[in-house]
Amino acid sequence: MTLRAPDWPPCHRCRKPSKPSEQVRYEGNVYCCPECAPLEAQELAQGTLRAQVLERDHGVCVLCKVDCLKLRASLDELKAKALGDAPDKPSRARDAHEVRVLSLVQHGFPRSILEEKGSLWAADHIEPRVLGGPTNIRNARTVCLACHAGLPAELARDRPALRPPLRGRR
Repeated sequence: MTLRAPDWPPCHRCRKPSKPSEQVRYEGNVYCCPECAPLEAQELAQGTLRAQVLERDHGVCVLCKVDCLKLRASLDELKAKALGDAPDKPSRARDAHEVRVLSLVQHGFPRSILEEKGSLWAADHIEPRVLGGPTNIRNARTVCLACHAGLPAELARDRPALRPPLRGRR
């Protein structure tokens, strides 16, 4: 049975009906979005939002199309092979791992995350929060860490044009 808009439960705060897939539930109450929910629920919703973005985008960067999950798996595999070789002898596996890491560092990935088990993608706001963008699945996208590193600089560059003019100045 599919719920139609009139059958959707109303938000506890603003009373608007919302799709079940977009709702935030907290302490028995239903909220239409993380912004309507209490702060504790917002923190919980951000973790579930990241999981929803991963499920929807499958870890593929929307900007450069790199598959962050496959990239992490291949790096882990190369590292496992490199660690299996004797550390005092030259190793093709260690060399292959190092070459791959260096090439990714040149493309903007942080070396520390490449060498550890960290995620190689971020859930990013399409419309930035500082510009009033909501924190919901429609305003979220997957970006690799290399692309994500350039986004704050882009936003800082564009921000003066987006600000309203100061009063009294022309």
